[in-house]
Amino acid sequence: MFSYYFFFIRKIILFLLAINFFYQGIKWYQSNKKITFSESTKHRFKCTSCQKEYTINGGEAKKKLSGAIKKSVQTPFRQTTQYKFSCPECQQYVFQEKEFDINQTKLLGNTRVQIDTFQIKPFKEFALKGILPMLIGMLLLG
Repeated sequence: MFSYYFFFIRKIILFLLAINFFYQGIKWYQSNKKITFSESTKHRFKCTSCQKEYTINGGEAKKKLSGAIKKSVQTPFRQTTQYKFSCPECQQYVFQEKEFDINQTKLLGNTRVQIDTFQIKPFKEFALKGILPMLIGMLLLG
């Protein structure tokens, strides 16, 4: 009888942790999107035609990237993300390479990270409030 109650309570706790995980994930996605396309956020790009680097703000990036063609090039040792829109320097409609603050490829391409510094704080919050409780709950109740 006791094992039945424990089983039922364990399933309820894991279900609540799963709901918390998805809620925190949605909250992280929304805050990340809001920060990424705010007017105070700066994005760095490099033109593939003229090779000049330039910076645009989040509002302008949202306009340019919303309908742009995206190309991701991934090898075992490096990765790049490019968007096709008009370069503000040379005025040509070519691919613009996004310059990330952290762009790491490890373990022959099995682990990849492309992130800007303004995206780290929301991810830490998601990791502490969403991922960590789920992992602890699974370890204790699994």
